Amino acid sequence: MNPYPLITKLARELKRSIFIIDCESTGFLDPDVAIVELGYLGVSPSGVIKREATLVNPGFPIPESATDVHRITDQMVSGARGYPSLHPWVSTVFERYVVAGFNSRAFDVGVLQACMARYGLPICEPEMQLDVRDIWIEVSGSQRGKLAAVAKAYDVTPGTAHRADGDAITAAGILEAMLWEHGAERVMGQLVQRSPAPANDLVATP
Repeated sequence: MNPYPLITKLARELKRSIFIIDCESTGFLDPDVAIVELGYLGVSPSGVIKREATLVNPGFPIPESATDVHRITDQMVSGARGYPSLHPWVSTVFERYVVAGFNSRAFDVGVLQACMARYGLPICEPEMQLDVRDIWIEVSGSQRGKLAAVAKAYDVTPGTAHRADGDAITAAGILEAMLWEHGAERVMGQLVQRSPAPANDLVATP
């Protein structure tokens, strides 16, 4: 049974799969930030759901302050791939799908673009973005509200906090609940669009 029927319906209307992404990183958004884990939950217009998370070697020691949050250690990422091997997948997702998440427009996309710059790779921008936090700000009238608090407001059972897979699941649950409570038209009011190049399949990380 599809747990995201309204996200599926939205994907059909947009003629694009929706990828709810989440990045765990080495710290706050700045030019030196790098990802240590990338996760997504993808929903296609036909209702196919894919979920995946992969550890990423940032290329330098993970600050202790970051490990204290997500519990990802240098040892855990020592044999993991670096960002460049993920870049073709990221650029494909940015070009062909709706990129969603909680604070994804401000943080997750920014972290991925910082990685692109760090390795001298082409900087790409998502063609379509739907940030769940933007929707929350619009419907609540408040700039405040972290992922766990917003999940609680919509009675969404959260995934594992501060891990990419768990946070992507939580964001997907919130988006589904928002579509039920506020309707697609209001949710779509926060869609940021660059150009219409539809793609309704799902692509797995390499």
